[in-house]
Amino acid sequence: MDSFKIRKYLISNYFYNLKENKINSEILLLTFNDKKIFKQFSEYLIIKNYKSLIITSLKELTKEDLNNRREKNIILIEDKEISFEKLKIFRDIKIRILFARIINFYEIRSYIESKKKYYIKNLIESDNYHNFYLKNKSVNNIIDNIIDNVNYAKNFISTFLNYKSNSELVFSKYTIKLFLLRTSNTINTMLNDIEYFENTGVLTSRLGIFIYKICTFFHDATDKKIGLYYSQKLGKSKPYNNKRFNIKNTKGYFVNNIQQRKEHKIRSEIASKLLSHTNLDKNLISGVTGVSFEEVCEIKINKIINEQR
Repeated sequence: MDSFKIRKYLISNYFYNLKENKINSEILLLTFNDKKIFKQFSEYLIIKNYKSLIITSLKELTKEDLNNRREKNIILIEDKEISFEKLKIFRDIKIRILFARIINFYEIRSYIESKKKYYIKNLIESDNYHNFYLKNKSVNNIIDNIIDNVNYAKNFISTFLNYKSNSELVFSKYTIKLFLLRTSNTINTMLNDIEYFENTGVLTSRLGIFIYKICTFFHDATDKKIGLYYSQKLGKSKPYNNKRFNIKNTKGYFVNNIQQRKEHKIRSEIASKLLSHTNLDKNLISGVTGVSFEEVCEIKINKIINEQR
């Protein structure tokens, strides 16, 4: 199923729950092509008079709103480009943010007026999750899931920083340069460092900083603080040189057992798919994939939790 239909189902289900006076587990973030469409949307929702709904913006969103998110549905309204810095309110909060760009009023009205709930179980795999949701990660999971996070960095650039792609969500160039790309670094620099990591297992300091910030929403963490984090996990950084990747005296960290990490990731993904699409016993899945029984159980629990959201 294509991304357009999946997003349509996700947003329609959000408004279906709203009509049924049910609380959605995720926050809905909408960006509008122009203010006229937003005005039509606002007036239409006022007529509906949903009592369980808060409509606000990232700037106006409060901690109290977030603390009450199990009692209220939250819709965030933003301009076409948003400031990455505004995501800081979600630090240390486990939340999913479903996002969409609204092109015209009839589109959003069709979502609001949807009369059925769509079946979306298993439609969203881990490798395309970023196409629909923003979700921050615990600092402790950055190194443990370094391969996933490097892939996320690549997806983050192509999804949210490619200003020609007409993405559903775009972060402003100014805030990206200010908060994520230090000094003379560019998107191409990051893409090159990602390729360098994939081929050598060396995580450059600048890529590590980029990953840390986009995964945790701590946009204002200092280089020193982030460097200390990686040093504690991977050892002290050292300079690297590589002509093929135009790496010249660039500080970085060598990530041990990168091939084993890649193989384990593939095995875990196979285990996850078997859990989703078969009724095989967890012990059998563990034996077939080589993933520990404990991890298979954890994968199963996480799937149940996600399905209930």
